[in-house]
Amino acid sequence: MIGGGSQPSWTSKAGLCLRDFWTCRNATRSPTSCGAAEVQDLSQVLARPQVGALGAVQELQHETAGAYRLIGPPLRVDQAALSYPSPAPALGSDTRAVLTESGLAPEDIDRLVEDGIAVTA
Repeated sequence: MIGGGSQPSWTSKAGLCLRDFWTCRNATRSPTSCGAAEVQDLSQVLARPQVGALGAVQELQHETAGAYRLIGPPLRVDQAALSYPSPAPALGSDTRAVLTESGLAPEDIDRLVEDGIAVTA
């Protein structure tokens, strides 16, 4: 064991493992009143019923990538959850508009595409 000590006897009576003991001990400095929670990875968090009940995860359908899940906006307006209006655009679908808005001439954009510097859909 780290530190050369043995696991306190109360941990086995309470059904706690050493990790739980140190999590509680470090969180509250009192092993009998632990306010800490289990550490979970992202898949465990997203599988929790509360996440579904809050509508915290949204699924969008991308035209080339298919379905994907993402964390929704954390805000609500008039008790209604906000949502993403649409999935991310396809790679290159906005290239010409963005470059035109940036001040490039159409022939310059064509040259960037021909040289493989810019991608269009």
